[in-house]
Amino acid sequence: MTGYAIGFLRPDLCGPARPEDEARIHALAAEFGRSLILMYYGDPGRPGGAMVNRLMNLAYAVDANEVIAPSANHFTPR
Repeated sequence: MTGYAIGFLRPDLCGPARPEDEARIHALAAEFGRSLILMYYGDPGRPGGAMVNRLMNLAYAVDANEVIAPSANHFTPR
């Protein structure tokens, strides 16, 4: 595998589909040859910008090449 990826999801958006969303993130990382080294669960109580900022800081800290999420809605509800 080459490179690292971080999984990102918001449990409030996944609801009962959370295990399936996590499995899809792991599968996509493997498909693209990435090692998934961290799963970040966004806190719905934090402002959207703060969640994305935290995610970016984590990506830089672990030298991740990609962030994988179930959909763009996990970054911002719009």
